[in-house]
Amino acid sequence: MSQHPPLVSRRISIRLLPAPPSEPTDTLVLNGGGTSRFFTDFRPLLQDPGDCEWVFAGCKEKLANGKNEWVHLIDNRGPSESPDVGTSETLLNGDELERGEMNNPETRELCAYEEVWRDEDVPPGSKVVVAQLRRGDGIHGICVQVGTDYQGVVQDTTGHVTAQRSRYENGEWGVTEKYGEGVDLLPLAFDDLGQPIKGVTDKDEEWEIVENYTYTG
Repeated sequence: MSQHPPLVSRRISIRLLPAPPSEPTDTLVLNGGGTSRFFTDFRPLLQDPGDCEWVFAGCKEKLANGKNEWVHLIDNRGPSESPDVGTSETLLNGDELERGEMNNPETRELCAYEEVWRDEDVPPGSKVVVAQLRRGDGIHGICVQVGTDYQGVVQDTTGHVTAQRSRYENGEWGVTEKYGEGVDLLPLAFDDLGQPIKGVTDKDEEWEIVENYTYTG
């Protein structure tokens, strides 16, 4: 299987046609690359950081027709009847314009969307760690750490989804955003050996390392 580079991408705007573009969230996507291409997508609201428009995690797959599919393994909105599929093109300023169809969060009706994304620099030497939390019926947690950025998404046994975003600054990791009540199930981040800095409280559940490497550029 081919190796893919890690990705740190911030959303600049979203447009649910025919409405004009806007950005009501602080959306960040971390993709661990490697062979798994696991990602976390966390969209806390700017007006209420304790709440979020959407949070989901899964893996990115490239389709034969030039489109990409983001497979949602964990989603606080629950299963969707339609796949998350879109096309991307690079704009003149280097941003990525993604087009596709999604359910309007207000009307719950399918509509065309346009999202503008801006990739942030991942310097060579950045540590990349991806971990998953498995239960008998599948994956219920994904954590992705790329350099100084970390996001974890987990679903508890009752189906509730929790997300946490951390950043490494001034020699330590600190939480910058969180959503949900299950933060005890998530590590704060991962150390240089790829081990959770804070583990789950339930000893029967352990995070399994999927990717653990140093990005060379």
